[in-house]
Amino acid sequence: MVEYLENEKDFEEIINGKVLIDFFTTWCGPCRMMSDELLDLDQEGFTKEIRIVKIDAEKFPNISQRFMINAVPTIMYFENGVRKNVSAGYKNKNELKRFCGK
Repeated sequence: MVEYLENEKDFEEIINGKVLIDFFTTWCGPCRMMSDELLDLDQEGFTKEIRIVKIDAEKFPNISQRFMINAVPTIMYFENGVRKNVSAGYKNKNELKRFCGK
């Protein structure tokens, strides 16, 4: 399941484990395109191993500033609270898999 961050307090808990974070905005065309790719990954069973969480960069400015989000979409991959990878711009589902080491 593709999840959405609803509460800033939950962020630290979310990044513990394997998680792909997608920073997006509602008005961003490439963000909407990448949402489709993330849904495809979910349908393929990707989320059984790696959690996918979308964060609205405008709704959560403190988190966006903490990670210096200057462009959307920006994706980050965390393992057990450690950021392993970061990239800005649209990625298709195969690029997203490789981004997470799959």
